[in-house]
Amino acid sequence: MLAREAARRRGADEALRLTPAGRPGEAAFANLFVVRAGRLETPALDGTILPGVTRARVLALAAAAGIATDQRALTTDELVTAEEVFVTSAARGIVPVAALDGRRLPAPGVIAVALQEAYRRFLVSEAARPRTAGPEAAAER
Repeated sequence: MLAREAARRRGADEALRLTPAGRPGEAAFANLFVVRAGRLETPALDGTILPGVTRARVLALAAAAGIATDQRALTTDELVTAEEVFVTSAARGIVPVAALDGRRLPAPGVIAVALQEAYRRFLVSEAARPRTAGPEAAAER
């Protein structure tokens, strides 16, 4: 919360958290993705970042769409030279980053747009999927 509030005081919507090794890890309340050379990259789950259900879904959607992915430690240089940057969270979905420390980024970029559409289709299909009756349904009878 403190990192996000500090970012907002500087005019940003989100704060980037670094891993103990000083590498880009995640946003204050979201997972981090970058696109470099058409490849989707995200920090590896090495115990320093939260796994995120939306992160996992985006990786699966990217694989299904034929978008190459890589989970590894990112460098700050790779982050600031990325073609696209976006964050993901269950509450906000896929959110393109328009600027990073004042450097304008194409937002949304081609990969982010494709994944936003795939994620929207996934959510619509999940909402339409029939649910089995649980204990709360039985209590209403």
